[in-house]
Amino acid sequence: MGECMTDQDYDGSEPLDSARHERFAQNIVKGLAAGPAYTAAGYRVTGNSAKSAGGRLLTNVDVQARIAWLQGSAADRITAIRDLARQHTKAAVDTLVSVMGNADAPAAARVAAAQGLLDRGWGKATQYVQEGENRYDALSLTERQTLLAALDLIAAGEDGDEDETATRH
Repeated sequence: MGECMTDQDYDGSEPLDSARHERFAQNIVKGLAAGPAYTAAGYRVTGNSAKSAGGRLLTNVDVQARIAWLQGSAADRITAIRDLARQHTKAAVDTLVSVMGNADAPAAARVAAAQGLLDRGWGKATQYVQEGENRYDALSLTERQTLLAALDLIAAGEDGDEDETATRH
């Protein structure tokens, strides 16, 4: 279960012994590339070393097992939730029809029910974005700061702007 496992039966179901290895694996599963995942896991790097160090860490069999398990478990959870929700499809559609047809229900509820039925039967309508529309202005200050921080991490990983010395992994 760790970075230096001797147990060949590690299946990835338990967190890795190294907290940084565990964070690295989770970052990979979230979709980060090896370099940004390595830096985000807390490793200190210089130049372009995050990309190569992250690549080396991806060859660690325990990290590979953990990533595979995390990816599989996420897919399993999504499938289980979807299957559970689908068991209630008829009741949900019946409820939507009932609310939509109830003259005493608030108009917003009736419209939402009708929209839900249309979406279910015909798919969601295509939403067009006008050219030149600025979605950045609609973000809150916290959302803007989060976006900018994420972009900085991506840029640092691509440009090799990491400014600290590489440590062992």
